[in-house]
Amino acid sequence: MFKRIIRCPISFFDTNPVGRILNRFTTDVATMDDSLPMIVLDFLVCLSQVLGTIILVVFINPWSFIPAIIATSGMFFLRYRYVSCSRDLERLLGITRSSMYSQLTSTIHGLKVIRSYHAENICSKEFHCHLDNTTRVKYMIVTLSRWSAMRFDWITLIFIALVTVFAIIIRTSQHQFSVVEIALTLTYSLNLMSLFQWTIRQSVGVETQMTSVERILEYCSLDQEPPNQLTSKYRLPTNWPSQGRI
Repeated sequence: MFKRIIRCPISFFDTNPVGRILNRFTTDVATMDDSLPMIVLDFLVCLSQVLGTIILVVFINPWSFIPAIIATSGMFFLRYRYVSCSRDLERLLGITRSSMYSQLTSTIHGLKVIRSYHAENICSKEFHCHLDNTTRVKYMIVTLSRWSAMRFDWITLIFIALVTVFAIIIRTSQHQFSVVEIALTLTYSLNLMSLFQWTIRQSVGVETQMTSVERILEYCSLDQEPPNQLTSKYRLPTNWPSQGRI
């Protein structure tokens, strides 16, 4: 990305503020190098645990497969609603953060002019405006995360209730399961829904943070200036100048 930026035409720097470019090299690179690998690793570990727990619960109590299908369908529907909004908010956060960095960079570069014209209050209001916009988007991201967590908890409670009802009905009518098997099913069901909820949230985190990779790849495919080497048509001979005249 740095090589592409160096070779960009001047028009690119006229249309893109410094804060936007700085945001690519700071926040987006930090997200891609630090946060994203940890979230991907956590997602893969939780996914393997969820699959193992599902196999164990279904092996102990095959009737729990029915509530598991219902809960899984509900969680995937919530994930579909959640990830579309979260991804757009992450993009909006990158835009507002870039504007804030641009304002801060411009203020630092023009500090002498600002002081000479006593425009400190104007620049302060503009910076606070950009800061408020960034904070509003961040607040919406946190609120959306809490909204989805509450809905996931409701689905978890419904799943546990259905598993308990199925186990009690089968126990009282058919005497098919022992008390130990019912207790084991409920214990692993609680762990299953907690893990499954966290796995879905981590998958959403992976998809939303991939916006940083998307922004970096966008800068890796920027238009470049023509090469600074002359073509063979205009290139001088290797023995030039061979004579002391023009």
